Amino acid sequence: LVVTVQRRSGKGAWRDVSSTTTGAQGAVSATIKPTVAGEFAYRLVVPDSGGLAQGASARIAITAR
Repeated sequence: LVVTVQRRSGKGAWRDVSSTTTGAQGAVSATIKPTVAGEFAYRLVVPDSGGLAQGASARIAITAR
């Protein structure tokens, strides 16, 4: 399954920044590398599939220095 990594913009909209796929057991990992200092909010989004609705993770906050 394809999983989209999204970052929240300063205006509050979520923007796609990358994608990855789940492993055989459904696990997923993604690498985030901010290029400037600041606080960033990310989430992972899975599209609807097999009769199941789209889902999003909780917000993941990262502070880059």
